[in-house]
Amino acid sequence: MKRPILGLRAVAFAVAIACAAATVARAGGPIYTYDYANRIPYAWNMANWGYGVYVYTDLGTLGILSNDTANGLVANAVAQWSGVPTSSFRAAAVGDFSLISQGDIDASTIGLIIGAWNGGGIDVVYDSDGSIMTDFFGVSPTSVLGISDLDFVAPDSNEILEAWTVLSGPGVPADDPNGTGFAGVVTHEMGHTLNLAHSQANGAALQSPVDPPQPEQCGAPWTGGPTDAQTETMYPFITPEPTGSGFYMATVHLIDDTAALSDLYPADGWPQSAGTISGQITDFAGNPITGVDVIARNVANPFGDCSSYISGQVSKGNAGPDGSFVLNGLTPGASYVLYVDRLMDGSFSVPTPIVLPGPEEYFNGAMESGNGQTDDACQWSPVTVTAGSPVTLTVALNHINGAPILITPPRLDVQTVPTSITPDGGVVVGGEGPQNVPIFRWDLNAGTFEEIGGTLTGSAAISADGQKIAANVVDGDGVNKAAIYANGTWTALPRQRHRQRPGAHVRVRPLGGRLDGGRAVLRRPGLRHPDHPRVQVDGRWRLGGTPEGRLDEPGQPRERRQQRRVRDRRLGRPHGRFAPRRAVEERRCVLDHGEPPAGRRGGGRQRRRQLHRRAEHPLHGQQCLALVPDHRHAQPGGADRGNERPRERGRR
Repeated sequence: MKRPILGLRAVAFAVAIACAAATVARAGGPIYTYDYANRIPYAWNMANWGYGVYVYTDLGTLGILSNDTANGLVANAVAQWSGVPTSSFRAAAVGDFSLISQGDIDASTIGLIIGAWNGGGIDVVYDSDGSIMTDFFGVSPTSVLGISDLDFVAPDSNEILEAWTVLSGPGVPADDPNGTGFAGVVTHEMGHTLNLAHSQANGAALQSPVDPPQPEQCGAPWTGGPTDAQTETMYPFITPEPTGSGFYMATVHLIDDTAALSDLYPADGWPQSAGTISGQITDFAGNPITGVDVIARNVANPFGDCSSYISGQVSKGNAGPDGSFVLNGLTPGASYVLYVDRLMDGSFSVPTPIVLPGPEEYFNGAMESGNGQTDDACQWSPVTVTAGSPVTLTVALNHINGAPILITPPRLDVQTVPTSITPDGGVVVGGEGPQNVPIFRWDLNAGTFEEIGGTLTGSAAISADGQKIAANVVDGDGVNKAAIYANGTWTALPRQRHRQRPGAHVRVRPLGGRLDGGRAVLRRPGLRHPDHPRVQVDGRWRLGGTPEGRLDEPGQPRERRQQRRVRDRRLGRPHGRFAPRRAVEERRCVLDHGEPPAGRRGGGRQRRRQLHRRAEHPLHGQQCLALVPDHRHAQPGGADRGNERPRERGRR
């Protein structure tokens, strides 16, 4: 079974000691970029490390693996990444944590490694019992097998100074006492400490037909698919059993991995010593598209000689839309078929489109265009490469007349979650993430994208004219409240307060039935009186009392409740779970409890009931709201329907 190697990341870029803050993992190309505009990623400076970057290992065991066995896996990973001939990167496993004045690391001492300066280098932690994964990171140690990150970098520079890796002991399979399959996890995580990210070339194609090794719905100039032995090391999923893909991912032997390392740490002669295909990925109108996987396969060896690149993977679109790609390290004289692919699961560092602007397609040579009627997405044109002579081309994703057009937000450095749009499609609002994030307003006509504050709690809505936005805002008292945005200002809606008996836990259900912890009170539709919200007392939903806050007492003795229920039935008053009962005496009144209208059936009986109520009612003689026997059957239309006969209403 394939399991994710990396689940989340923590990063603290600083010069001295700093605390690392956990964030969602981002991978693909280099993980972190120092200068987006000039496309300069972070990297280790080999000139400052002599024989290579120092690697330190933990003192304990790694699950069922002894310390010596775990150290051997780390030594293999160091050798693999240091042995790529077209790369200048070198590292050396110099010893254990005693050399940096640390002991065996567990969940209680992990803070001595993560976020703490230990002199530089790469620190490899063995989470033997999984407590670091569970208690520190909050993930399953058998699902997430390793977590790595860069911890410190030099000021005003792209130089990496210190990084760390945590390996999950419970993630080592019981039938792998030598760590043969788990070795792939160690090599993969070591790649992350070099600022290498996830890639997708052959790994996803192992799940064919979920992601076939060619454009969807198309044929290919090859047959079959890749094997476990052809899985790239930096693919984000692994089968760690001894006979799975982990055994092969422990070695860095495919162009997809060696080219990525050499791009980041080029040796003399790179990339001129091999073939290169570079260019742009655009939509049908020529706009660059960031986050599209570009794959080139050698027609003669499609799964052993292939490479991938995510468009815009260095700038990540943070300096503007970027559809550029560069495939280095290709075999000189070979013919490659190039196509665009949708990224699957795996936490990629580049913001990816929710859907591609067009179908997956091959590069089609002279016929390549964004016109889906003249450019056959399933027609390929091989590209022959020569060392030192890059081939430049553009792949325009096809568009069919009448098909929807995908519009990419101008800000790619934030995750946009749209929740509402004006009827004319001109203005979109939403949050910069799933929940509890600022609200954005995107005016497609004006071409503006602005963060307007507020808080996305559930969803944000916009008026038809695009001038008002309803969402939430944290008010000056620190309470998250429902609010309206208009004329550049958020206005929190007033809260309605309710008294409660000591010990009772009261929550308020706002408009639409969404709970907000009792912090934002909105009127609920369908109630007889607009000032009576629905409240929850000790887990039971009831209708509240007056605006001043009187509530029904669910904790009163059973005999008293039964007596009151009998009296309510006799007097024609509402009763049952949703009845406000005694709270009615304090309600604002709008109708006169006078004689029933002429011609009504049962007028005498109704008259007797109303006289009884008038005799005991403290507001006798004033304008009073007639009782509604059962609020579950209240009809819309206002309070003027309240003088209907209780008995007939009760039968409904």
